[in-house]
Amino acid sequence: MPKKPRPCALYRHYDLHKRLLYVGISVNAAHRTSQHARDARWFHQVRAITVEHFPSAPQALAAEKVAILMENPIFNKVRPMQYVAENNLTNIA
Repeated sequence: MPKKPRPCALYRHYDLHKRLLYVGISVNAAHRTSQHARDARWFHQVRAITVEHFPSAPQALAAEKVAILMENPIFNKVRPMQYVAENNLTNIA
């Protein structure tokens, strides 16, 4: 029997001025947020978090890639142009 896909969430962390600080995915966004709270040097700036749910991790990953590329979060390590170069994307419009 095929394994049922696990739901996965795309989360965004925003600062006081609604600037996007970070985008990520996780099967447990609350737990991942607690890890960021403990470990991320930028987390003290977070004032709002949004969570978008997807039926599977591959769908969430695809949405994360688009969000990083189009929304340019300040603290994601992979920057949009780096992502374009690494994935050989030339026509993204």
